[in-house]
Amino acid sequence: MKRRKGCSRFFAWLLILALAAGFFMWGNNSIVTEEVDVSISSLSDALEGFRIVQVSDLHGKTFGKDSFGLAQTVKNAQPDIIAITGDVVDASCGLEGLEEQILSLCAIAPVYYVMGNHEWACGWEQELNDIMARCGAVVIHNTYCEIEKDGASFILGGLYDFGTDRYMISLELGDGDRDIEIAYIA
Repeated sequence: MKRRKGCSRFFAWLLILALAAGFFMWGNNSIVTEEVDVSISSLSDALEGFRIVQVSDLHGKTFGKDSFGLAQTVKNAQPDIIAITGDVVDASCGLEGLEEQILSLCAIAPVYYVMGNHEWACGWEQELNDIMARCGAVVIHNTYCEIEKDGASFILGGLYDFGTDRYMISLELGDGDRDIEIAYIA
């Protein structure tokens, strides 16, 4: 009787561990989306409904051949721009497949990229900047660019990960009389 009770406990713990491992694998290999509506009263009517899709923390995952799963999910969101906010790779995965992934996103909408702490820690800043440039993505590390739509615009600024000492940005827009919205990605 004692032996049977010990086996039951063993198999119960084994089942719990298997379920936890399955949930962990699913959570780290699935695409999670969330739609957030942001209301800015001073925003131009021309920018009403402007859609920014943020892609972050992929850590080398590709989600199918040529990142088809990721590209399809992003395309279905109908973005005006795509903001890639770091940790697209890390030391465990390298840079393999990244160029195809970025090309697939650049085919959907303009892409703006700011590096995360994993890329920085790997020391791949130049390689990543080169890949992004070849693919047509705009790199905005501690800088900004102006996004325009139908005669209206806003500033998109990119900040390094705050876990590093490389996060300072200075915006000097030149025209102090200009009333323009500023959005930061980090």
